[in-house]
Amino acid sequence: MTGVDGFRCDCAPNYSGFGPFETAKKRMRSFGRKVVFMAEWTSSGKNVFDLDQLTFCFTDAKGKRRTHWVGDVYLKKNIVDMVRSGEELRAWDDMEREPGTKRFYTYMLSCHDSDHYIVKGSPITIGYQAIFAPFIPLWYVGEEWDNAPRFFVDYFYRRDKHPVPKKWRLYGNVIDWAQKEENRDFFELVKKMIRIRRQHPEIFEYFPGSHRDSNICKVATDRPGLLQAYARFRNGRAVLIVPNNTEKAERFRITIPFREAELAAGKTYRVTDLLEDRTAAEVRNGSFEAEIAAGQLGVFLVAPAE
Repeated sequence: MTGVDGFRCDCAPNYSGFGPFETAKKRMRSFGRKVVFMAEWTSSGKNVFDLDQLTFCFTDAKGKRRTHWVGDVYLKKNIVDMVRSGEELRAWDDMEREPGTKRFYTYMLSCHDSDHYIVKGSPITIGYQAIFAPFIPLWYVGEEWDNAPRFFVDYFYRRDKHPVPKKWRLYGNVIDWAQKEENRDFFELVKKMIRIRRQHPEIFEYFPGSHRDSNICKVATDRPGLLQAYARFRNGRAVLIVPNNTEKAERFRITIPFREAELAAGKTYRVTDLLEDRTAAEVRNGSFEAEIAAGQLGVFLVAPAE
């Protein structure tokens, strides 16, 4: 009746198991409806869950299983190396499986079960790790707007000792709309990044059978000490994602990875700055320069010149 695309299955499979949602999926199929079932925790799927909300699962130094509830791991480690190796992309109930070998993985930027919110107006945090990376972005937008720190724990486990003001309700948050103009530029930028992803589905919405085979490769710049720049590519075109995670504008020399991105050598390519909507350069087998503002992303389409 609602036309929803799928369901996020609370408590699955760690607490609920697979059974209830297996039954629900079979019933949906019997009605002729094919919808997505997303587990809350990492799972082996078992033909019940198509993907999981919680993606990162690892074993700590003491041999215990741990999870990252929200994703800032790619601001600390090399994103291309981790995708290629599948590091931390495991299922909680199937630690024997080769990591990163499922088809779909989400990238969860925030969650109501956490007090660790990371976007905070950063184009790099949301764009570099989620919108342009080979994941399905998952962002609980309202949770970053007006949830109090440690609310979930205080309210559900300690409410007898720590009364919670009404405006801190988890469901039905009071939104401070006075901030909407202050954050308008970021809002429009995020919309533009999502629009770019949608305009190039052959690149950004290509999901091979194993996530390790994602169409991503490293991009070299003359700022090797900064976050790893990368390219998403397919069918003779590439989009370069170049983060400037410094506190000042920097001019980058960016080398196009012709071989790694499967671009034909010897052809002339036009480089388009997709965020600024302008041609940045025309190149054959080399590099180009671009200025990227502090804390911002450079997003450049490399395509054959007409």
